[in-house]
Amino acid sequence: MKNLFVYILSFLISFYPVQYAWSNPVAAVVTLASNPVVRSVASDIMVGVIARGFSANEPYYKTNGTVTKTKYKNFLKGNAGKYSAMTSLLTAAGFLVLDGVLSKPESIAEGDVLPEKGVAWSIRSQNGATITEAAWSVVSDLDYIAEIEVLPYKYDPSREDLRTVNYKIHNGNYWFGSGDTATRTNCQYVHDTVSTCQPDFKPSPPSRPATEQEIDSEFFSYVENLSNTEKLKLFSPDSGTTIYPELIPEIDPLAPPKLPNGSPLPSQGDELWTYADWINRGVAQQSNPDADYYVPPVNWSIAYHLANSVADGDSKVISLNTGESPVPVPNPGTGTDTSPTVISGVVEVSNLGGIESRIDTTNQTLESIHSVLSENFTQTKTLETNVSLDGVDSFWERRYKDGIVGVFNKNLEILKKGELYQWVSGFSISGSARKPHFEICLEPTEYYDVDCIDLDFPDHVWTFLRAAMMLGAAIYCRKLIIG
Repeated sequence: MKNLFVYILSFLISFYPVQYAWSNPVAAVVTLASNPVVRSVASDIMVGVIARGFSANEPYYKTNGTVTKTKYKNFLKGNAGKYSAMTSLLTAAGFLVLDGVLSKPESIAEGDVLPEKGVAWSIRSQNGATITEAAWSVVSDLDYIAEIEVLPYKYDPSREDLRTVNYKIHNGNYWFGSGDTATRTNCQYVHDTVSTCQPDFKPSPPSRPATEQEIDSEFFSYVENLSNTEKLKLFSPDSGTTIYPELIPEIDPLAPPKLPNGSPLPSQGDELWTYADWINRGVAQQSNPDADYYVPPVNWSIAYHLANSVADGDSKVISLNTGESPVPVPNPGTGTDTSPTVISGVVEVSNLGGIESRIDTTNQTLESIHSVLSENFTQTKTLETNVSLDGVDSFWERRYKDGIVGVFNKNLEILKKGELYQWVSGFSISGSARKPHFEICLEPTEYYDVDCIDLDFPDHVWTFLRAAMMLGAAIYCRKLIIG
């Protein structure tokens, strides 16, 4: 019996993630939402996106997409050098992208020089791109050498083509072979393989590959303190207009929402999305079927839900579902004036390819209405602006003046004083449990670079294991007590 229970438990643990994946297909991220917000949550980075199911006619919806920091680090290592926006962000955080490699700058040794194309330094027939590199080649077989000291040439400190090199051992004393002379040599006299003597050598500041710990502790910490406009560079090369194509497959959106009645969202091109567009623009009406922008009352609640919950007021989402161009909404802080414009008289427009005729017609109609109103309504009324409502009785007497909040707070205090609340409070359990994180990371070396392997189980697996353990504990306790 015990073996059967173990077999069943093992099968459920293996089968449930597969069943969960098939019953909950993941949607695909299409682009960033309008004015997306970027924030960091634990080991993930979250951003507002527009997603869609895998079928071509499935609707677009606005949601939050998450990418793990492990996946984002892989994106940085492979693609950061392709985009100037990302390169500037890395540079500000203290990183470099050299030949596509994410690196950290290193300071050169005191007294040493930067590598120079076509030039090498020679010490005792050993050559190197820098003085320190050539010196370490001299003592490569001596394990007790701890430090290289580069000084001006001892016989003539003004010589720029010569240096004096000393070698220090672990106890701080100089090795007996110290006092070597480093000579600046043209590459045509160098027979060894030196990087500065190669045709494809490109001068660059000294650096080394950045480690996983440095990216976590320095880059992500730096980004968290930036404004949302700067954080957008994590996902977009152009302030939110587009998204890095290499990053799209790595972003996991939330599952497509459903309508309040539990049915799926209407497909692209459905008339409900047109109604949602009218509601979102504030032109919809449901009183006159013969007028423009009429939304049948039976469809109003669904269209309102699509506009304000599914699209979250984002005209870009609605326009993708209707197939029309989005209505431009000026962003605050861009210098675009969003205040209404008062038009009087005739507006003269030229070189607009036919639009001017419609504008002229509109202006003539407005002038006709203005003349009719002026002829028939000549009396004026001065509006009273200083009207005080102090002391005016309300037409409606409220039974609960503080509303539902006041009723709840009043009864909550009474409930807390009762014996039942005190008895239930004694069963509260506090804790700080969280899902364990498993990953295997290997430090990159000169010959290979192994990324971190993420071994995290999904949340639903841990929930199932916890429930199974609690059920098993309950059964075992019953056996100990009853027998």
